[in-house]
Amino acid sequence: MKQCTKCGETKPIIEYHRDKNTKDGHVQRCKSCVKIKTQKWRQENLEKEKASQRAKYRANPEYYKTKARQWIANNKDKKIARDREYQINNPHVYRATKQRRKIRKAENGEYVITKKEWQKLYSSPCVYCGDTKDIQADHVIPIIKGGIHGISNLVPACKGCNSSKRERFITEWKKAKKNP
Repeated sequence: MKQCTKCGETKPIIEYHRDKNTKDGHVQRCKSCVKIKTQKWRQENLEKEKASQRAKYRANPEYYKTKARQWIANNKDKKIARDREYQINNPHVYRATKQRRKIRKAENGEYVITKKEWQKLYSSPCVYCGDTKDIQADHVIPIIKGGIHGISNLVPACKGCNSSKRERFITEWKKAKKNP
């Protein structure tokens, strides 16, 4: 047991951070007092904190991207809920994104696709993995990279393959799948 010098409460030793430079090997303030002090400092020095975070990211972006991918893989439900909440709270961002995509499709070339062609596309298995569930239309050359929205640029892809491919070319996507 140890008494905190800030709040004066007596708490178990595990409620204190370690410090090898002190007699008992732990800091004088309890973890909750340190947390409050840290939060207060961050609020008062928001720009410094943001600059520090940006510098850390720039120094090692791959580490943070991998960390983010791991979090998403382990928290799919939270990610979906967070995205849905963002979409509800920021409908203007969602509308603008849809509008930009619509404009790109028109600029790149948008062609009429017959009902028969859509039916054939959706009744075919995924060209990437062969799965027959949750088939979607995938643009071989992504719209964002100049691909047209026409049957010559569309292939059937399962939801998993289409989601993971995103706006990449097939070669980029397959390379990324080999080296996660």
